[in-house]
Amino acid sequence: MATIKKSIELKSELKSSLRTRGIEYSDNRYTCMVNFETTATVRLWRAKTITAYKKYLEEMFDKINMALIEEATEDERVASVMEKKLSDLSTLNSYLYIFGEPLQPSVRKARAHLKSHVFIGIYDLEAARYDLRHETLSALKAYLKRGKNMYPRKDAKKYPNLCAFLQRIY
Repeated sequence: MATIKKSIELKSELKSSLRTRGIEYSDNRYTCMVNFETTATVRLWRAKTITAYKKYLEEMFDKINMALIEEATEDERVASVMEKKLSDLSTLNSYLYIFGEPLQPSVRKARAHLKSHVFIGIYDLEAARYDLRHETLSALKAYLKRGKNMYPRKDAKKYPNLCAFLQRIY
């Protein structure tokens, strides 16, 4: 998940398509359709054009919803895997060893040390992309904002071990 999420790409595509036609975008399907119908009426578009574009809008919103569902499923999978990994002292110490940090005697100290000294995204840690570790928290923040691959905060808060790794990004 180091790339931009599919739902974000689809929303961006839909926004640009609407913008070129002078239609205001909304995440709400109903509001977006109302904006479209208002614009089509004011500009006196042909019925054939209106029907074709309505179909396009419906398909795009369906694709976005499917992408969001897939991403939520992937987020849950990542959370459950990382929750198990981050609850075990030997696994935490193996992460510390991989990153060249001193091993810790307890789970609490290992988590605290990882949070304060190892700056890596949750998706990257789960996918074993250790080369994406950042030297500073500000470098991690810039990377996450640029790539839009932040782990959802509300999902991380459901899991105590993931919650220990939450950093203030904004």
